[in-house]
Amino acid sequence: MKGNSSQMGKLAQLAASMNLNLRVNVYKAVASRLYQPSYEEFWGAICDMAKSACFIACSEPVVSAAIGNRGQVKGNPCGKRSFRVHPDGGIVACVYLQQGSVKVTKMIADHIAQEQILADSLKLPLPDVCRECLYLDICNGGCASRRILNDPNKPDEYCFMVRENRPQIETRWRESKDLVHEDYLCTMIFSG
Repeated sequence: MKGNSSQMGKLAQLAASMNLNLRVNVYKAVASRLYQPSYEEFWGAICDMAKSACFIACSEPVVSAAIGNRGQVKGNPCGKRSFRVHPDGGIVACVYLQQGSVKVTKMIADHIAQEQILADSLKLPLPDVCRECLYLDICNGGCASRRILNDPNKPDEYCFMVRENRPQIETRWRESKDLVHEDYLCTMIFSG
């Protein structure tokens, strides 16, 4: 988030020095944009973490595009491989979304139809600017929840192609450890 973006490289370095994994989910402006990192803060934090540690996994669509991670699920994995159950029994396709039309009782009664509703809830129209993008097969417009929370008709606000400003990320990989959250949330995992 905005308040700690400048410290993420140091945190990744500390985790790597202790042979720990650092899982990072970027703040999404659910209730307020006050803590939302700017474009520069977002990419600065990613670059700093990549300098300090190795990627183990990356399913954050725009970051996967920037590092050429063609092995990930096209676009965001949320709603396709995961969902969140709220205390009231509501189910949403992404942990950052508040409202959804699926309920636990409906899921139990007809999980096939309800799973499709969840997946469809994050199918947004592809912005025109994305149609000819070199990274469409990776990013697919970016994080759907970030788009919903900002403007569903525009690409991810951290899209480097729209700004013609691709970040220079020192990308080093370590073998995947098949960790929890590795490939079903928009997340990044770093290690030493």
